[in-house]
Amino acid sequence: MAKATFTSEVLEDGHISLPLAVKRELHLRKGDRITANIRKEIKIQNSTAKLLKLAGSWRDRRSPEEIVEEITHDRKSSFRLRDGL
Repeated sequence: MAKATFTSEVLEDGHISLPLAVKRELHLRKGDRITANIRKEIKIQNSTAKLLKLAGSWRDRRSPEEIVEEITHDRKSSFRLRDGL
């Protein structure tokens, strides 16, 4: 079975653009049947932008010192590992 890996885009009508080099490499002709494994690329920049919009969105009436004190207390009073791992 011949294989090729390539990056393409979905066209307006829903078809996938097949690079000419791939068509030639696999000797594809009109009407040939192919099997495709499709993976959508995720744009990290968009995810980063969404995350950055949330920066500073945590609201708490306590001071930073009070929050740290609570976290420290909770860690000292945790019994999760009292019997070991």
